[in-house]
Amino acid sequence: DNPRNLLQGMRRSLSWASNTSSGSRGGGAGGAKKHPNKSLLQEETSQTLGEMLTHMWSGMFEQPLDLVASYFGETVALYFAGLECYALWLIPPSILGLGVFYLQVQAGRVDHPACCLYGIFISAWAPMLLVKWRRRASELSYRWGVLDYEVEETVRPQFKGSRTQDPFSGEWTAKKNKWLQFCTYLCSVVVVSAAVGVMLTVMGLMYRGRDYATSERDKE
Repeated sequence: DNPRNLLQGMRRSLSWASNTSSGSRGGGAGGAKKHPNKSLLQEETSQTLGEMLTHMWSGMFEQPLDLVASYFGETVALYFAGLECYALWLIPPSILGLGVFYLQVQAGRVDHPACCLYGIFISAWAPMLLVKWRRRASELSYRWGVLDYEVEETVRPQFKGSRTQDPFSGEWTAKKNKWLQFCTYLCSVVVVSAAVGVMLTVMGLMYRGRDYATSERDKE
């Protein structure tokens, strides 16, 4: 009811302004003087409550990215474009997640078979989101003229290697030791694999303990 009361109050102010604007101020034949903000108020109050709500909700899925880019810069605009794309793509998994939660509540257990299907869906949804965002970012970058823009990064003081000049482009590039880079990647793969193995082992032990406790309870 508050938006309706606001519209009614604005209409009453319009009628009062139109009545008080006529009289001795205008002079002349009619003595009427047009209120300077009357047309603006009429445009604002001409919108119905449904139009106001439609305009408000439609703005949730479409942001003025061009205005943001022209005022705050392309970096800030791309940030909000990423949030917009991510929010829109969260709608399907949110709806499916509610369905899976409903099935879990109905079944009275957490490990419902629908969870496996939901996990497969999320595994396919994540790379599709990344592909969509790359296309959207390239589209916006091309429209704003910053498609091939790259920020030149300074060389870190801890960098160990040599800088060579490209014979074709003439640019100076950092040349790393390939053996050292391979050893670094190998160590990273070993550490990550070990962490994943430990996590899977702990999860297996937890499920095994749960099954053992369930079987002992059933025996009693």
